[in-house]
Amino acid sequence: MAWSLGLLLAASWNGAPNDWGSPWSRDPSAISVGQDTEVRRSGNPTLRVVHTGSRDWSLSRPSEVAVREGDIVEASVWILAEGSGEVQLSFVARGADREVRDWLFGARSARPGAWRRVFCRVIVPSDVSSLLPRVTGNGPSRVWLEGFRLSRVGNVRELRQNPMPKRLSLRNRRSELVFDTDTAAFEFRSKASGRRWTQKPGASVHVKSARLEGKRLVAELWSGADAQILSLVAELDATRPEARLSLTGKGEL
Repeated sequence: MAWSLGLLLAASWNGAPNDWGSPWSRDPSAISVGQDTEVRRSGNPTLRVVHTGSRDWSLSRPSEVAVREGDIVEASVWILAEGSGEVQLSFVARGADREVRDWLFGARSARPGAWRRVFCRVIVPSDVSSLLPRVTGNGPSRVWLEGFRLSRVGNVRELRQNPMPKRLSLRNRRSELVFDTDTAAFEFRSKASGRRWTQKPGASVHVKSARLEGKRLVAELWSGADAQILSLVAELDATRPEARLSLTGKGEL
């Protein structure tokens, strides 16, 4: 498959059971799936899942989608949930060795009581090569599904600001703060004591853009967990060897 920005990978608007894979339940006889022509959201038939067991269940899409490191992948589906059980949309993330890295990657829950469009957006880490979208639950519930959509929004390497300096630095007479725009890791040095603190790089955030604005370092980051945009502001204290960092974002926690 050729990759492109905003590529639609899969979609189904009617509640046809063959648009989905076989249902699974920890209690095999406790789950049933079928098309419902009476409960509708936008005029199309819906897919109804009835689970009477007390343990977990799942309904997956028919096939996985191949992904590469840094891909931003989004799945969404309209869900109407009833009952005391929990319902989520998520991905099964597998590596090239076919081992599961995460059974509930990027999970987002659907609250019962009304139709809700549930979004699940993730950034693919380096050890994941395929994603399988699925709806999961735990406990007794009745669930209706409509309008599933799966798309590749882009890749963090393609969407980040370029060119961007490898390192950005703030300095005053007391301290120095260095930001690595590849790893989003900080390094802080006190000039008085000579001590240096180095942050260990991780996959929790990805840098979208970064720049110096006067005495401040300003950056936009993607959250590694759900690809939300976070705003970062860093400043050095003028009187003490300290740095102040502010990280803000909007959206579901």
